[in-house]
Amino acid sequence: MMRNLGKYVRTKRLEVNVEKTKMMVFNKRNIKSEESEWKYLGYTFNERAIDKAQVREVVRKANILVGCVWGIGERKRGGEFGRRMMMFESMVESVLIEPQSSRREWAKGKSAGYCLSAIEKRKKTRRIRRNGYASEEIERMRAEGRRMSVELSERDRDTDNQERRERIRECTYKWEYERCMTEDVPVYLGRESVQMWERREREQVLDGRRREKVQDVPRGETETIEHIWSVCGEMRERGGKVTGRNTERRRKEDRMDERHMEEERKDRKRKGWGIGKNVNFLELYFYVCNQESESPQGK
Repeated sequence: MMRNLGKYVRTKRLEVNVEKTKMMVFNKRNIKSEESEWKYLGYTFNERAIDKAQVREVVRKANILVGCVWGIGERKRGGEFGRRMMMFESMVESVLIEPQSSRREWAKGKSAGYCLSAIEKRKKTRRIRRNGYASEEIERMRAEGRRMSVELSERDRDTDNQERRERIRECTYKWEYERCMTEDVPVYLGRESVQMWERREREQVLDGRRREKVQDVPRGETETIEHIWSVCGEMRERGGKVTGRNTERRRKEDRMDERHMEEERKDRKRKGWGIGKNVNFLELYFYVCNQESESPQGK
């Protein structure tokens, strides 16, 4: 391999870059110098055919990377060793392991999907630039595509609505459906709603009457703070006992009934007993005896 490469370089009259990959250095005077160690395609070769130099180079790069990552973890996480280690593993594995695995897959012909997508994207970009398309044109075409997709979705929605109307028109119960959808309020719903409102009004009237009896609020009036204050004043005057207007009215009626009965009793004593259907004869006998004892003849 080395012989063939030297022959190729001599034939092409090339000057190999020392900083990148070098096997032999050919200056302009065609003087050949021999090297004991050189680098080709990122791999370090030497005349003894051992890989110590390559391992040493990899270790050097890894130490540089570890120092950078560990310094970032120390600044970010501080004394949290577990988090620093997790950050270190994730960053080192992503930098060292994944490129090597992807390179092996590429060599085997089993490249990863993201590699193929990146390659296709670069090819597409080159093709677009070669054909004269700009990024603004691409964005415009994408916007047109999105707008077209929206229009297609709206058209599909209108088509679905039209098909639904046709199915309803062909249905057996279409007349009932049209009547329910066109009328403001169906007849049966209106009747039930009227009954419900009448029942609700009756309940409200009854509730109002009950509230009037309990709270002693006059009919047609609402309970206000003045009414509550007057009730509290009456309670203070009566020693803590609340008496409403209905109670006062009943007491007044009871007093009138008692007064009327007393007047009737006095009239009976003054006029005497009359004989009728509902006369109690025992009371009549005692009454007669009492009258005889009070008369002057009896004395």
